[in-house]
Order: sequence, then structure tokens, then C-alpha cells
Amino acid sequence: MKALQLHLVLAMVAVFAAIGARRHAAPQAREATGIALVECAPQRVVLLQEQRSVTVAPSDDGIVVTVEAGDGEVRFVGGRSAGALLEELAELHALRSFVAEPDVDYGFGDARLRIRCPERALEWALGASPPGSADRYLREGDTVHLVAAGPIRALEEAEVRLMRRALHDFDEAELARVELTFPGGSTLPLVQRFGDDPNRRRWVDPAAPDERVPAFDRLMGAHRNLRADAGAEDPHGEPLGTLAFESDDAPLGTLELVRSGEGPAAVYLVRTDALGWVRVPRSTGAAFARAITRLQPQ
Repeated sequence: MKALQLHLVLAMVAVFAAIGARRHAAPQAREATGIALVECAPQRVVLLQEQRSVTVAPSDDGIVVTVEAGDGEVRFVGGRSAGALLEELAELHALRSFVAEPDVDYGFGDARLRIRCPERALEWALGASPPGSADRYLREGDTVHLVAAGPIRALEEAEVRLMRRALHDFDEAELARVELTFPGGSTLPLVQRFGDDPNRRRWVDPAAPDERVPAFDRLMGAHRNLRADAGAEDPHGEPLGTLAFESDDAPLGTLELVRSGEGPAAVYLVRTDALGWVRVPRSTGAAFARAITRLQPQ
């Protein structure tokens, strides 16, 4: 009988101990998935970091990306990836959402993500990535959201990921005539034959339309290889030439080429109607400059 009483007492002690342990245990984090964080077409997206900010905003000239850092400001026109970024952020949702635990370091500091909607402005603190993942933490009050890494990475690497590379809004097949203006003011006309057939396309002197001019083909081939590499401010350098492009019935735009610096340190910059001033890779810029120089009257 005493043994039975002892077992009952021990069982009751165990029950009360378990209840007390549950009362004093840390609360479980409330978690949800798929919460919509943004449901609008963003008018302005800003990533703020300690020494840098990136702003992406639609405009009449396309999507404009502005990067401000300690060494100044660079502005450029965004490409398709910038449009895709805005589309993705328009439906930004959380992979997971939960109440922040006080003893967990989520990497929050001064970094912020801001999105301006037509009706309201949204803002989150931007944190680090969880172990073993590239996704990123956002915090709003006491709630932590885990979001896909893609949009954040695109903003952090805006110059590489968001810039539009194509220099013009027209295709080479649309060109009928190009006028090259040299630094001294003299001009050289080029006419394209069979522009709609890449296999027969050629550039000729309008005075001799049946004779192909290889130097003209090299110039336009070098132009075809040009791509924007980085945004640029108005340059201070040596003008190398200007190309004016025309279709059969209308002007299509212009391109100016400038070289800043000499030798291995030279930087090649171009200005087009679509992009403004941008930097192009040194190898393709130098090849284009050589093609112009070889056509310059002596």
C-alpha cells in the first residue's frame, strides 16, 4: 500500500513539473508563408546602404537607375532586367514570416528597402541571409520576413545587373544612311545596300553604290560590337567622331565617341539618344576608334 502511495505521489510531481516547464518555456515563433508584402506597380524603389544608395524609377525615358556612392552619382537607363525587377517587386511575397526571436541575430543594421506605391510608402529593414541560403531577411516591426534573394541582389549589383546594354532603339537593318563627322568637321557619307538581308548587307560610297567598301564594313562592324558597360557623367576627353543614323525616311539618332586618358588607362565613352553618356569596354571602344581614324581624310 505504501509503495502504491509513493508511486502516485511521484506521478503527480512529474505532472506538475511538466506543466511548470511548459509555462516557463520560450514561446514558439508564430510562422506563416506566402504573405503578400507588395501589391502595386512600384513608382520608386530605393535600396539604402551605409555608403551607397540605389534608386530605380519608371520615367518617360524608360526605367532610370541612379547609383549614389561616396565618389559621386551615376545614372543610366535600365534594361529588360530592370523591368523584370519592378514586375517581381510588384508582387513581392514572403517565403516565411515569423515573430523575431530576441536571441537570434538576423543581421539587421542601417540598410533599408523602400518601395513607393501609388497609395502608400513601404519600408523594411534589410538583414542578412539565413545559414545555407541566399534569401534575405526583411523586418517590419517585430515581424521578420524571408524573401527571395533575386531582387535584393539585383539592387545591390545594379550597375552589372540592371543596365541596358544596347545603345540604340533601332536595328541595323533599319539603317539606310550614316554620316560620319570627324573632329575637324569634315564628313563622310555611308549608304547601306540590302539592309534586310544579313548575308548580302554591305556599306558603300553613295557615289559608287555598286562597289563594296571594306573599311565601311569594318566601321559598322565595330559599331555593332559596342555595348554599354557602365554609366558615365559628361566626359572631359578627346572627341573622336560622331555618327548620325537615318532610315529611308527619317533620322534615327546619333552617337558620339570620346576617349578619356591615354594608353592602357584610356576609357572610351559614347553618348546616344537612348542612353545618354555611357562607358563601353576598352577593347571594343578602341576598335571602333581605329575604324574611324582609318577613314579620316589626311
